[in-house]
Amino acid sequence: MRVITGILAVAALILSGCSEAAEPTTLPAQPSPASPSALPLATPAASTAAASPTADEGAELALEEYFRSANMVAKGAAIDGHELLYSDSCEACVSATADFAAAQQEGLRADGDRFARWSIDTQNESDKLVLATSVIDFDAVDLIDGDGSVADSVPAWSEATFAWTLRKQPDGSWLIVQGQLLQ
Repeated sequence: MRVITGILAVAALILSGCSEAAEPTTLPAQPSPASPSALPLATPAASTAAASPTADEGAELALEEYFRSANMVAKGAAIDGHELLYSDSCEACVSATADFAAAQQEGLRADGDRFARWSIDTQNESDKLVLATSVIDFDAVDLIDGDGSVADSVPAWSEATFAWTLRKQPDGSWLIVQGQLLQ
């Protein structure tokens, strides 16, 4: 029970780098697919219809995919695809995923999306490196056991600010390489 509370808190610690915070634009939370066992992953080709995204757009899409993926994994989706969104150098990501795995082994899952609303501000350092900050509102969620009973609850957390570093990969995808909670 305490593990999932930690998971959802650490999942917030997900990725690092700093950028000057511009006025963030709040993005609506994305609806989750009906089946938590299938985790869709964005690819550079699927992310845009007409042209390749700019570095800032690509990094922002990667962070949004990470947040949606963390929600799905917290609700019981397979971790495999989630692990492809960050490198082993992102200690916060690795730790959060280990917590997700431990919760899944205990048969616990979140009853809703923890990453509820977010805004992302990017600073393009080069065409291959983007620093970003995000402000995330985490909704309260109940942690459900295998019998469908509430095993624990995780409180809401508003305006958590994170710093991220993302690097463009040879295949054109963006990988989270560091993450840090700022406040």
